[in-house]
Amino acid sequence: MDVVCDGRRLEATTGDFVFVPRGQPHSYLVRSDQARLLAIYTAPGMDRFFVDNGPAILGDQGPPPAIDPDPEALAASAARYAFEILGPPLTLE
Repeated sequence: MDVVCDGRRLEATTGDFVFVPRGQPHSYLVRSDQARLLAIYTAPGMDRFFVDNGPAILGDQGPPPAIDPDPEALAASAARYAFEILGPPLTLE
């Protein structure tokens, strides 16, 4: 996956660690069919943001189908948790 932070684009591969300081605009892009990552957020409410905006996965259902989120609804949800979604998202180019 690629990670952009502080104006630098980094390529993270298996076993890499990327630190993004609190309040730093950042983005990431998964370049493979799948990725496993551990993300630790210390900002209060970030867990609720993901619960509010992500599909529930129960049991052995596997991943849900990909959907394009509604940008306005996502921005309103982010505002409730005191952060801002910046854009545009990263692209493969």
